[in-house]
Amino acid sequence: MVQTFSILTEFPNLLPNLAQAREVYFPTQEIALDPEGGLRSPGPLEEGLTYSVVSDVPYRDRARLNKISTRYPQSIRAVYLQVPERSHPKSSKLPNNF
Repeated sequence: MVQTFSILTEFPNLLPNLAQAREVYFPTQEIALDPEGGLRSPGPLEEGLTYSVVSDVPYRDRARLNKISTRYPQSIRAVYLQVPERSHPKSSKLPNNF
């Protein structure tokens, strides 16, 4: 998968990309890999910057994924499946735009 990003406004030094980046075309000699596996540039991403990332995206078998149980242990539900009681008004209107 090839992704090309154009930065429209200054952005922190995190380089958005899919998991398992194989090649990065970025205008610096070095980039870092943070503890969570994210790519980091030496400084903030400046407005007007364009870069590309080639990633190895694993195959996802939709039929197999649809058969997986959604009965998650409490430890998973407590951390990853939380839904806030209230959300920002702009966020609640967003799904209606799709």
